[in-house]
Amino acid sequence: MPVSETADPNGAWPEDIFGSPVLRGLDERGRHDLERYGRLLELEPDAVLFQPGEPSDALFVVARGAVELRTVARGDEAESVIRVATRQSTLGEEAMLQGQRRSHSAVCTERAVVAQLPAIVLERALKRAGDRERLERELRHLRREATRDLLKAQAFARHLSEPELELLLDSVSPAKYLSGERIYRQCERVEHCLLL
Repeated sequence: MPVSETADPNGAWPEDIFGSPVLRGLDERGRHDLERYGRLLELEPDAVLFQPGEPSDALFVVARGAVELRTVARGDEAESVIRVATRQSTLGEEAMLQGQRRSHSAVCTERAVVAQLPAIVLERALKRAGDRERLERELRHLRREATRDLLKAQAFARHLSEPELELLLDSVSPAKYLSGERIYRQCERVEHCLLL
């Protein structure tokens, strides 16, 4: 079986999970809630953690091993690797954008242990930790990573250097539109491009 849930009789997760920047500073209750409502997964090589189109309701933190984030960029026929998540790295950051579906696949490239953290529980634990400034900073970082992954999946951004990609990321501003809400009209002057 390529993906299996691991259970520690004490319920304790590897410290590498909580060493991830997004989880540092959590109080004991927050850590306990993540261990209680999250899942600790053991993955074999070639195991698929998630695929495009699946609901995006959890963030993942790698404790051990490596997981590739892959996508078929516009204009391509085959998948390409956007990035590799290793020890204490996160993936699936679009879960913090609420209501998003996965736009990439995550595939294990070597044996790995990964924590699956329900986005609602994670956000509640971060808020309860009491450092609102830190919470906002971490949420901005997770949104930026999700946007970086979206941009890397576009043909026009494929050959950008890291500094060029950072400049492009700095110019992005997220927007939400309700169903039926007008985004723009025909013949209206457009001052930006939209990526969904």
